[in-house]
Amino acid sequence: VVLCKAFIGIATKHTTTVMPGYTHTQHAQPISLGFWATAYISMFLRDFKRLFSAFETTNTNPLGAGALSGTNLPIDRTFTTELLGFQSTHQHALDVISSRDFIAETLSALAILMTNLSRFSEEIVYWTTYEFGLIQLDDSFASGSSIMPQKKNADVAELTRGRFSQVLGALVDLLSNLKSLPLGYNRDLQEDKPPLWRSFDTVTACLKILPKMSQTLTFNTDRMAQLCQANFSTATELANYLVQEKGIPFRQCHDIVGNVVGQLVKSNQTFDNLDRTASLLSEMSIEISISDLASILAPREALLRNKSSGGTSPKEVKAMIEEFEHQLENIEASIRSRTEQIELAYERTQKMVKSTIQNPPV
Repeated sequence: VVLCKAFIGIATKHTTTVMPGYTHTQHAQPISLGFWATAYISMFLRDFKRLFSAFETTNTNPLGAGALSGTNLPIDRTFTTELLGFQSTHQHALDVISSRDFIAETLSALAILMTNLSRFSEEIVYWTTYEFGLIQLDDSFASGSSIMPQKKNADVAELTRGRFSQVLGALVDLLSNLKSLPLGYNRDLQEDKPPLWRSFDTVTACLKILPKMSQTLTFNTDRMAQLCQANFSTATELANYLVQEKGIPFRQCHDIVGNVVGQLVKSNQTFDNLDRTASLLSEMSIEISISDLASILAPREALLRNKSSGGTSPKEVKAMIEEFEHQLENIEASIRSRTEQIELAYERTQKMVKSTIQNPPV
């Protein structure tokens, strides 16, 4: 939740801050920094769903299953379910004795979460390089080199990226252990918990430090705007204009704009040279005024035009931020409710234990 709120802070400040959107690690189309940040929030919200689902799977009481077949003693399984704060009682004795898929589900959710954290960390590592130059890390989350005095290494991001393998390894460890076990208890199952506890520790450590790093990031917005302008990121905008305003089929527009870009690259020019761009289009019998061309090719204008639901327009990004904030409120309420249920059950159990000790049954 704290990490999502850190990203909401970034998104709220930068709904109109232009930056390149990438595919294949190459410039694709202009997006906003706020749009980029909300993409990660959207990912993390799905992580919450997976973790809640794993919690629901786990939240069934196994007590009373006996060795594997239940018991002939007159027990009340509902009673222990209530005392321990479980949501329900597991319905099948042999299944609950034999199965550890709830641990696999939990580790899977944690591994996917770490995948998303690793992807974010990868971008931080790249974006802090001289070649990208999009982000400046706070010194608290970086280190120098013992040999090279000019270095500033993105240690926290690199360690997070590296620790993904620990959680993935834990999941593979468990699944490999479970894959050939017959029904009933087997001593192999004793090995199910260490990878789970280690994974919880790893993920918790990452989630504690990444929000702090995110809140202290300095974004080089001038560099972002410069990159958007320098490498034909609005080529698709020009193709779309030709389709919508000139009635030319998109495949033909794709070839036309590709030809224009190719000619500009050959002469070491970009869309910044509007006269040359207009001239190349004119050679193909397409007339566009310089003022219209400037608007079509302006990265900031491209943001404003993408008004489809979930798009880059500031209005859409603000709407997503509001929706994500609402979802986070619901998540926090759900966490509080689950925590209170467990705490109340614990208090009730402690009172019963104390009462039983003070007034033992005869």
